Amino acid sequence: MRSELIDTSGTPNEQARRLLFLRFPRDVAESFYREFGDIVAAARAQLSVGLLNRQAAAMDAWHRNRVASQLRQIRVPVLIAAGTEDIVIPALNALKLVNAIPGPWLAQFPHGGHGFMAQYPRPLADLINSFLAVDGSAFRTV
Repeated sequence: MRSELIDTSGTPNEQARRLLFLRFPRDVAESFYREFGDIVAAARAQLSVGLLNRQAAAMDAWHRNRVASQLRQIRVPVLIAAGTEDIVIPALNALKLVNAIPGPWLAQFPHGGHGFMAQYPRPLADLINSFLAVDGSAFRTV
């Protein structure tokens, strides 16, 4: 998956199409590509190979740095949100986090891909606001 995320082969529009299909379920990706494909392609064309390589290095470092053993030590409220059809980070990973972190909130967005926040901006914002209203006091300072 990592190689697909940083793949610079093809035209910017081909790259945009690949990226959107990685981040969203097929029907959503197709719709987003029709509506935003040129914008994504233009942005993609501005990315340097060096930047993409640094992104790949960050992803590699994340996967090497195993933090699972530290998750049980979390003592602040946690909100875990995931798309049920995420192929970049499968939704099963959210369930693994729920089982590893004491008392988290879990929200799974149906038919949501890796970019579920673009699919469900208002429901996600409402969820975050609700989470902060209930559990946000842990983050406030006097």
